[in-house]
Amino acid sequence: YAMTHERLPHVQRQSTIAIAQMTSTHAQDDNMRAVRERCVAARAAGCSALFLPEGFSFIGLAGQDGLAVAQPLDGALIRELEALAKEFSLFISCGGFPEESSSAGRRFNTHVMISPDSGRVGEPYRKTHLFDIDIDVVDDDRMRRTT
Repeated sequence: YAMTHERLPHVQRQSTIAIAQMTSTHAQDDNMRAVRERCVAARAAGCSALFLPEGFSFIGLAGQDGLAVAQPLDGALIRELEALAKEFSLFISCGGFPEESSSAGRRFNTHVMISPDSGRVGEPYRKTHLFDIDIDVVDDDRMRRTT
C-alpha cells in the first residue's frame, strides 16, 4: 500500500519513528498499559509513528489460548488503539494480534496500521503461517491447529 505525502499531508518528508520492544503476556490489560507507556515515550521523543511487535496484545500460555481472546477488526482492541493513535497523534503499526476467523477453531494473526486521523490505513494483513510442514524437531502441530 503506497502512502504518498499528498495522501498523508501531516507526515513530514523526514519522520522519526519508534520501534517498541515489550514482553507481552496473557494479561491483556497489562500489555495495553505497556502500549500506552510506549505511546507516551514515542510522542515525547517527537515520533510520528510507533511500531509494535507481533503479539503485542497477547501471548498465550498454551497453543489455543489465542482463540479465546480473538476479536473482530472493529472490536475493543482496535478501538482502544484508535483512541491512543488520536490521543498521541501517532500512526500505530500493530505487529500482529489475534483476529476472529469465520472458521471454527481458527484465528488470524493480523497486522493493521492505525492512523491518528482516520482509523485503519489500507487493508488488514492476515499473516500466513509457514509452519504447516513436518520437521523432525517439531513434535506436534499446535500451530497449524489454531492459525
